[in-house]
Amino acid sequence: IAVIGPLTNFSEADTGYYGPHDCCGRNYWNVIDAVAKYSPAQQPIVSALGVPTAASNDTSGIAAAVQMAGAADTVVLAIGTDLSWAAEGHDALSITFSDAQLELVAKTAAAAKQPVVVVLLTATPLDLTPLLSNDKVGAVLHTGQLSVTMLGVAELLYGKVSPAGRAVQTFY
Repeated sequence: IAVIGPLTNFSEADTGYYGPHDCCGRNYWNVIDAVAKYSPAQQPIVSALGVPTAASNDTSGIAAAVQMAGAADTVVLAIGTDLSWAAEGHDALSITFSDAQLELVAKTAAAAKQPVVVVLLTATPLDLTPLLSNDKVGAVLHTGQLSVTMLGVAELLYGKVSPAGRAVQTFY
């Protein structure tokens, strides 16, 4: 399983901002941890950022992420926004993904053996058109900014639960 994207390791900054600063035994879970929760022991998990941060337009890591996606049986993309994009007193300037994130999605999805799953971490509305129009994006799981509840993503990814969620914003 390849977990790819600039929000692959996004955890502690988010937890400290949206939740208590010292919680859960200082375990700051991320998307890799959520994927690993029910992953078969014999199925290794690899990861790559591809793009350094959500707001970055640095594409130098995309080639390695594409190679990883092509070799994996399953690809999970962790994309969206982080606290540099928007936070209290700092509004988002755009509802579109960075060009680098869009390139990462397009190229890794094209290289993947089967449709990819996008885990969308964002506290702001985003235009999902590029994701929804990509035939190799099999699912988009909008999680918001999870703080300490990241491991709950595992139940959704592996079909342990199937709640009827409602978005708190309009998504275009």
